[in-house]
Amino acid sequence: MNKKKSIKKGIILGVASLTVGSQILLAPMNVLADSVQSSDTSSVTKAKALATSIQGRALGTRIVDASNFDEFKAAMQDATVKQINLTGDISFPDAVSQDVRANHSVVIEGNNHTIHMYRQTINGEQDGINTITFQNVNIDATYQVIDWAAYGLVKSSVNGYVVNLDNVTYNGPQIAWLLGGTLNISGNTTINAHYTQEVAEVKNIYFKSGSNVSLQNTEGTGNDIYIANQGNAIIEDNAKVKITTKGIGIYADGTSVIKVGNGSSLDITSKSHGIYAPSAEVTFGKGSSTNLTYYATDVTNNARLYGRTVTLDGTKAFNVTSAPGTPYAIYMSGGSFSIINNSIFDINNQNIANGSPFYGSGTNLSFDNQQVNAFNRGNSTETPDYAWDGLVGTSYLSDINSSRNSSQTSSFVNGFKNQSFHRLASTGVADTTPPDAPTVNTINDKTTEVTGKAEPGSTVTVSAGGKVIGTGTADADGNYAVSIPAQDAGTVVSVNATDEAGNKSDSTDKTVAATSLENPTVNKVGDSDTTITGTATPGAKVTISIPNDNGGTLTYTGTAGTDGKYSIAIGKQEVGTKINVSASKGGLDSGTVTTTVVDNTAPAQPTLNAVSDIDTKVTGTAEAGSTVTIKSGDAVIAKATADADGNYSATIASQKGGSVITVTATDKAGNVSPASSVTVKNTTLSAPTISPVTADQTSVTVTGNPGAKMEITLPDGTSMLKTADASGKATFTISKLTAGSILSATQTGANGIASDAAKVTVSAGQLDAPTIDKYVINSSYVTGTAPSGAKRVALYSNGVLVRYGVVAADGTYSIWGKDALKTVGQTFDVYAVDANGKLSKKASSTVDSGKSLVTTAPTIDEYKLGSTYVTGTVGENTKRIALYVDGQLARYGAVAADGTYKIWGKDFLTKTGQSFEIRPVDANGIEGPAATAKVVSDASLVTTAPTIADYTLGETYITGTVGENTKRIALYVNGQLARYGAVAADGTYKIWGKDTLTTAGQAFEVRPVDQNGAEGPAATAIVKGKSVSTIGAPVINDYKAATSYVTGTVSEGTTRIALYVDGKLVRYGAVATDGTYKIWASDILKTAGQTFEVHPVDANGIEGNSTTSVVK
Repeated sequence: MNKKKSIKKGIILGVASLTVGSQILLAPMNVLADSVQSSDTSSVTKAKALATSIQGRALGTRIVDASNFDEFKAAMQDATVKQINLTGDISFPDAVSQDVRANHSVVIEGNNHTIHMYRQTINGEQDGINTITFQNVNIDATYQVIDWAAYGLVKSSVNGYVVNLDNVTYNGPQIAWLLGGTLNISGNTTINAHYTQEVAEVKNIYFKSGSNVSLQNTEGTGNDIYIANQGNAIIEDNAKVKITTKGIGIYADGTSVIKVGNGSSLDITSKSHGIYAPSAEVTFGKGSSTNLTYYATDVTNNARLYGRTVTLDGTKAFNVTSAPGTPYAIYMSGGSFSIINNSIFDINNQNIANGSPFYGSGTNLSFDNQQVNAFNRGNSTETPDYAWDGLVGTSYLSDINSSRNSSQTSSFVNGFKNQSFHRLASTGVADTTPPDAPTVNTINDKTTEVTGKAEPGSTVTVSAGGKVIGTGTADADGNYAVSIPAQDAGTVVSVNATDEAGNKSDSTDKTVAATSLENPTVNKVGDSDTTITGTATPGAKVTISIPNDNGGTLTYTGTAGTDGKYSIAIGKQEVGTKINVSASKGGLDSGTVTTTVVDNTAPAQPTLNAVSDIDTKVTGTAEAGSTVTIKSGDAVIAKATADADGNYSATIASQKGGSVITVTATDKAGNVSPASSVTVKNTTLSAPTISPVTADQTSVTVTGNPGAKMEITLPDGTSMLKTADASGKATFTISKLTAGSILSATQTGANGIASDAAKVTVSAGQLDAPTIDKYVINSSYVTGTAPSGAKRVALYSNGVLVRYGVVAADGTYSIWGKDALKTVGQTFDVYAVDANGKLSKKASSTVDSGKSLVTTAPTIDEYKLGSTYVTGTVGENTKRIALYVDGQLARYGAVAADGTYKIWGKDFLTKTGQSFEIRPVDANGIEGPAATAKVVSDASLVTTAPTIADYTLGETYITGTVGENTKRIALYVNGQLARYGAVAADGTYKIWGKDTLTTAGQAFEVRPVDQNGAEGPAATAIVKGKSVSTIGAPVINDYKAATSYVTGTVSEGTTRIALYVDGKLVRYGAVATDGTYKIWASDILKTAGQTFEVHPVDANGIEGNSTTSVVK
């Protein structure tokens, strides 16, 4: 292929007017870095100083693994952790917008796993400067819902925060928001941003030396890189950066530094400006390649480069291509555009008819010993209208006009007219044609130098298996010779050529030829085989040589197939015979491969005698000396060796009846016989018999085989074991069982396997006797409890049935007896009746007289109105006492061991002079003679009102002193009792009042209470208002519904803050040393529009002026 190595002399200048459109969302994002480096040139001194000043918090000491979100979150919050190794993909929960706090510097080693961010970012807001590194990790933050997070990785607004991305693949919204921090990108890193965000919004960004980075945002209109706060964008030496965006490629805010380092490449395809830096210093270094072009159908008013101070310093390529509708390719806001050190460039405004390469607002366009070619508007050829060699000159640009030119070259002074050109270019821009593919001479498995022809002066690269094995340079005649290590036959060697412009040719492939045939292979040959098989070179002649008994050699031949396989017939050979195999083809011979004939004749099928499930030995016959293998199923259970007569015997564990035992014989050569098998005989016993069982029985007999192990299982699951006697019987002692329940039994013989179960159902027996409660003469009913299984009860008097009665669900009964039981001492019987009408065992009782055992009335101590208890003493045989008020039983009370009693009476005895009775009750529940008393006056023993100390709104306790006989005090608010309080031994009191006294001027009372609970004269007071502190009102940050904390700042002198909602104090909150505060509020501030206040509180607890806010 003939290549056009250069274009004709000419320059292309394309100038476009600019539109600056960037959506800058000031929301935080936080990532990682362990170092910050700046350019090595004097023009980036500020960047160096910044990098030196950033010192991330020291890493911890531990390295931990994380396989899920909870482990990852815990490690991010553990300051002792310096590195987190992901052992699998992890997913953040999708219920919140921010969930992980990065409270220290940490390295996240992804091990090529994926982090699914969903709606979260990692929080770096609260813990100062940190350095966080992501390496070898995929990050997916593309979860799209209404509440998706704007930033998909980390957020931090902390100045000096540092983020490193090393070998990271990212998909999501904007990746970085570090308006005060630095983002370092290294390795092979790809960032695909979605939605309408910037890709990265940072103060500094560094593309590290040797990195290969792709940034893309083609869904929205956001910029790819936004440089804030006079920061810097540095592409270090030998880095590759590709940017694709519908917005601006690089946006620099203020006096920033943008540099493309030596040997680096920058490729920007954008719909808006490629680089927008109206106040920045922009440098393109030696050997760098830059390509600024337009995205799809560009708007008509966007220059590819908008700058102020721009230098091309020995660039390998600087190509600017603007869209056909743009007026300027480059827009300069004053300053200078310098092209020096033989830079190669091509500035082409494809608006050929009306476009210009530059727009300059008082800009010096200068050339220093440059080749410059200029193309007039309308000239679409590669032939320039003007060409200057070694040009040293300057053109002062005003708008698109070259208002004045200065140079020693008069043709430049007179002919350089920016307003008339559409393109400026140097001579070296046209070599983009790759060389022809090189020729390659034959290579064999002994070759150590590859030769051929390639483009003169090109670099020839030789590769094998994807690895470079040698390089060289073609001479002036195109000949090359590259040293390589010898390669195996069949290896594919690839050769390509790269010209001086870096264009690479297609590869020429050569397969390494063999210089000899490979040795054939031969498969195992046995004494029963009549063919020999193996592999050889496809199509080769295969020769087999076998020595015979006469000292001669038997020879057999065949040909390997296209698949390399051969098969050659021979006669059977004796064990130990040596067989030689070789191959030949095309004049090449292989070596000789030898194999020895082996014994491959299997032994005869062995025999196997019958086996039962109680046997522990197997016997049979097999080839003498062979190894016999015994299996049950697939498991080997024993091995034995057949003796000289062919008999074998092996000990085994007893096998389950019905299982299959197989045996094979293996001779000394390893040949295995056909298998013999038997099925194990089952000797399991049949089910036993069980004697009939009734609910009354306490024993059961099971009959089966003599000596068998008998096991019965009771209805509750309990098991019992016995051995059958010589007659086959076993008798068990049992508890009585419930009729209808089931009892089962099995027997087990010599094989240890239980028989099928025999079962018997328990039949009904006679029910137990019911119980009879004490029956007193003239009582209506006979009562008591029936046994389980009773359906009703029967009352008998003098042996004659009186009537039946019903049994309740709880087992109690009540049967009318008053008409039949009329005489004290009369005997009567009660029977329970089961479902079949069968009577239970008999219960008997006699009619009681019903007179109380207590003959003495109790005493009653004086009872004062308001007292809690009625007290006194009782006579002999009193088991409890009964309080009667107005003739009605109020309650029963207990009698102490010393004969005293105490019964609660305050709720019934409410009036002075009210009468009441205390009646004694004996062990039979019969009341004895009563005692009567009246309620006496409740006049308090306290005659003096308490004192109340001044109480100020917000204080916790009300305090004061009390008079004589005061046992406790009572707080009344709005006439209602709030609570009681204790009185100290020194006559003072303290009672909680903060929750009920909430308004200045509110009235309240404190009343004394004596030992009888009677209240004395009350004292009254009012709540005093607090003095207002002179400290200033606090500031409240915007608070959104359901956010955890209300935050803000306070004025000097504030020691804590108070949150009020609906005029009520909710809680206090602490103030940090830096004057900020944070107070929990999500439990009470839940609704947008809800009003709340924050009050400052000074060291004396006095509140200052408050600030009011509304929930967003």
